Amino acid sequence: MKKSEYEAAVERYEKPYQSWIKENEKEEYYCEDMEKAREKVLEKYYVFASEGASIEKRLYDYVLNLPDSDFIYTDEDIYDSGALSSKGKISAEDRSDPYFKGEWAPETIRSFYYPGSLTLVKKEIADRIEKEYSYERASNDFLRECALASKSHLHINEVLVHVDRLNSLDYANVSEPSDAEFGVTAVILSKDHPEMLEQCVSGLNKTARTENVALRTIVVDNGSSEEHTRHYEALSKLHEFEYYKKEMPFEYSTLCNYGASLEKDNRLLLFLNDDIEIPEETVFLREMAEMASKAEVGAVGCKLLYPGDNKIQHNGITFLKSGPSHRLCTYPDDREYLRGVNRRRRNVLAVTGAALMCEAKKFREIKGFDERLKIAYTDVDLCFAFLRAGYRNVCLSDFYLIHHESLSRKDDTADRTAYRRLKNERVVFEKKYSEIIEKGDIYESGKWSKTSLEYIPELLMEEERLGAAKEIERVDKRRFSLKRAGKKFHYSLDSVEFKLNDAFGNENFYEIKGWAFMGGSPGYEYDVRIVLEADGERYITGAARSYRKDIELVFADEKDCRLSGFDAKIDAALFKNADAKIYIALVKPKFFGKNSFKGELADSGRHILFSAENQQI
Repeated sequence: MKKSEYEAAVERYEKPYQSWIKENEKEEYYCEDMEKAREKVLEKYYVFASEGASIEKRLYDYVLNLPDSDFIYTDEDIYDSGALSSKGKISAEDRSDPYFKGEWAPETIRSFYYPGSLTLVKKEIADRIEKEYSYERASNDFLRECALASKSHLHINEVLVHVDRLNSLDYANVSEPSDAEFGVTAVILSKDHPEMLEQCVSGLNKTARTENVALRTIVVDNGSSEEHTRHYEALSKLHEFEYYKKEMPFEYSTLCNYGASLEKDNRLLLFLNDDIEIPEETVFLREMAEMASKAEVGAVGCKLLYPGDNKIQHNGITFLKSGPSHRLCTYPDDREYLRGVNRRRRNVLAVTGAALMCEAKKFREIKGFDERLKIAYTDVDLCFAFLRAGYRNVCLSDFYLIHHESLSRKDDTADRTAYRRLKNERVVFEKKYSEIIEKGDIYESGKWSKTSLEYIPELLMEEERLGAAKEIERVDKRRFSLKRAGKKFHYSLDSVEFKLNDAFGNENFYEIKGWAFMGGSPGYEYDVRIVLEADGERYITGAARSYRKDIELVFADEKDCRLSGFDAKIDAALFKNADAKIYIALVKPKFFGKNSFKGELADSGRHILFSAENQQI
């Protein structure tokens, strides 16, 4: 790897936003007369900016060359005080915390003012709102009413405003309390987990009484043992729920549709997993009912946390490279992400079926769950059916429930048979909603990573550049030397695993991970290669570098080992039923030829068995 390539790779990990700016923003923007463009825009619009906001001059030319709209907002980021130069320019190094936004989202803006620090509003609309309401002009409340009164909304997908960190806005939630009466029918599927169900229904009954919500609970059991059946029957009397036994394989869509069919009135339907625990302090039924009862809202979900460690399980569903995914899954909920995305109410592409509420009449309108999808994509399919019918879906992240996920069913991606079924159901799902999938998630910016669950700018990292090797080079033993490098060679072979899939779209592969560097040498001087001895032959394959700040801290005296991590992926079809000896090789690029492998290598001395069970799906 060249020194410049190495440094650029390090910067992608250490300064992802600065790297994104360099790779995506034009250094110069040409406009024949920027001041004239500004004057034309100001004839039609009021420009509202927060204190300390630095507006890019190109904003005005953008506005003139985009469709006419009543309400306009842009992406933004933050700069620290003192970074503004005498010329009014803020460098990429001084910019941080990007806020890449989605398109117009009515429920989001009713919750908090997500357009942020720069808004353009048609003058006639702003003047009318000022007369009709007593809000302070330019306040978030005032601008929210302007947005809701506007017939057309435009999101400029560019970072055109930079906000002084000291004056960055507080995106506070706006609640809409009401004393309306609500009737809710909870549909819960449960089999052979009476203790888990009791925790769920007891918490549900308690919150219904506290919130004064009329509750009917239907429990559908698809085949518990006789002992557990008797336990369920006893619980149904104790906790006042209706218990129905329907002997059949676990098919989520069919069972949920059956439970929903027992509700003949127009109550709200709450689909709830039996492994949901309702925290003592949580008030959620009325909040979800309020939102689900709105005329333009389809499915409503909420934030779910894993038990015990305050980590996020669900905060809305978006599309990543691997398909529908839970953004921020496994990340701690002890901090705010992306201006409080885990604390707010917002429009989302879809919500999880583990806790999903909708109106019964809307559920019937879209014909419920698609029973062609037995288990996978069932909740996303339902949400997409709502989208297609003209409704919007919402996730309420200002409160949470606890989800004891996977206690009742194994992860589909860890089981070969289940993964096969998941792939087949994904084909049905993607064909059915091709137009929605092609359009993408309108509520989340396409600038966020499509492989990471975190909100980091989309950048091509080394592990994405190198997919699973479909071919590997066989090396002639006579032209191949293997020598130990001695004390200067530091390494660890951390793991060798067979995987059905990963976030980058690879399937059926062996992944070899670890770290290695040559002491006393800059990290860019050596490339990592994986050498395999199997079936009486020797093979060599490349490996992607990965960032290992932990290794740099341990070896603090070394020149540079930040990219000492490596990740090699090898198609499982290349090796079947074979013992393989794995060597970690550090080699200077000039030693590596097309049909030969020369130079000094380092031997990890590790044996791994490629199991006969690792067959292609």
